[in-house]
Amino acid sequence: AYENEYERLLAWFDKSPIWLQEAAKKLLTEHKPLSEKDLSHFADTCVKEARKEKISFMPVTSEDLSARRTFEGFSITSIANITGINALKQTEPLQLPSTGIVAILGANGSGKSGYARILKRASGNTAVKLLANIYEKEAVDPSCDITISRSGKEKVIHCDFKSTIVDEDLQLMDVFDTTVA
Repeated sequence: AYENEYERLLAWFDKSPIWLQEAAKKLLTEHKPLSEKDLSHFADTCVKEARKEKISFMPVTSEDLSARRTFEGFSITSIANITGINALKQTEPLQLPSTGIVAILGANGSGKSGYARILKRASGNTAVKLLANIYEKEAVDPSCDITISRSGKEKVIHCDFKSTIVDEDLQLMDVFDTTVA
């Protein structure tokens, strides 16, 4: 019997493969997405473990489980330079206020779902499919620039949706629409 859920989780990690423990520790302590280099390291660790090779590593601790990133909120102030996504126009950025709650309303076919898919993908939801712009003569890789505002400072984040790398700020974002309501 365990005294609390932390103990139960630590016991589970202790019985888990080393690559999983390393990945969990990295995610819990660094608060950023795993890189291709990280994934390659975990694959190598998995192979070494299968070969019964000795592997030195730092296990997940109760301190790791209670480590929390201090989150300073931000606002999305624009989505611009959109290429290869729906029929959204590159020349007309979506401007948003930096305070309050935003609801996007519009007629069918006006781009509401396209913007929602952009935000979902930008937050790391790879299950969301970005639809190509059927009016472009040649296929273009999907991308856009998302500007966020935090404490009066703006940051432009280029989102290349062919990549699996997610900006550390945008990965903290939750997007709600009728699909998740």
